Amino acid sequence: MTTVDRVETPDPGTVLVHTKKPDPLLPARLGFYGGQIIPKKYVEAVGPDTFNQKPVGTGPLRFVSWTKDDKVVLEANPDYWGGRVDFDRLVVRPCPRWRRAWPPSQGRGRPDHPAPTRSGRAGQGQRRPRRSGALYGGLYVLAVNSKRPPLDNPW
Repeated sequence: MTTVDRVETPDPGTVLVHTKKPDPLLPARLGFYGGQIIPKKYVEAVGPDTFNQKPVGTGPLRFVSWTKDDKVVLEANPDYWGGRVDFDRLVVRPCPRWRRAWPPSQGRGRPDHPAPTRSGRAGQGQRRPRRSGALYGGLYVLAVNSKRPPLDNPW
């Protein structure tokens, strides 16, 4: 964030970021660590540790809970300015060993959803929760040193 000169908030829905020089990567930087826009008064009132445990925001999902090394629970934010998401609740769990961790159990040696019958459907009168998964390998960055030849010549 060394290219940021100052930040202004002329109204509750606008943030102006002034840079010292052109920074084509600024949108990516603002979306990564240190670039998030947070509620100053709330953070000053509760402190950074409490804010990290009980964050607030204006996005499409609201924070419900976080259990270390287990899960984070989010729910749809009905007041989101961009429209409501098409689900009520989202539970995100780490799956370091996908096969061993899926489906999750509640410690009783059985899955936490109804087992399918021979027809492939959940038990009578029971609704199977909608589940999906995505493997994410992290952030990929291609760095170029523009201070060394031949990339140091802007023309």
